[in-house]
Amino acid sequence: HVGKALNPSKDDIIIDVCAAPGGKTTHIAELSSDSAKILAFDLYPHKVDIIRKNVERLGIKSINCSVWDATVVNPDLVGKATKVLADVPCSGLGIIRKKPDIKFQRTPEDIGEIIKIQRQIINTAAQYVKPGGILVYSTCTINKDENYGVVSEFLSGNPFTIIEERTLLPHTGMWDGFYICTLKKGEK
Repeated sequence: HVGKALNPSKDDIIIDVCAAPGGKTTHIAELSSDSAKILAFDLYPHKVDIIRKNVERLGIKSINCSVWDATVVNPDLVGKATKVLADVPCSGLGIIRKKPDIKFQRTPEDIGEIIKIQRQIINTAAQYVKPGGILVYSTCTINKDENYGVVSEFLSGNPFTIIEERTLLPHTGMWDGFYICTLKKGEK
């Protein structure tokens, strides 16, 4: 779903700011016929190694992986990307079926800290988007505060508009819950 929301094409410069383990990143490469220029970042070297192994295993040439903190702006990339994916860390409340311990491990305080990080990441990721470009913000939670709450606050201070917003709730054939919001940056 996220790859399709990003709608990659062969001429795109795409940044995936929270890429590990690389499933969404490699899907984006496949959707662009392995012709887009894709930068895949993650905070931890061992996770970047996992992305690299997946890229190599699939024979993908369009992905360049490196260690980078998604909450910190890389000045070399400001305004360079046609599309940016921010599939942010979240409470995971949409995937309790897969990880039932989540309901015992998450506290309101934990979620508050996660939301702070999500806000930092979306604001950082937005700086990479060229005017007229696309930012996709996504989570694996159905918590409105982590989803539209973060996006709504982001929109109040940034020149983006919502193109499409989807909350996918668990149902027959789709066992997990997700949020995907496609945002377009203003032309100026």
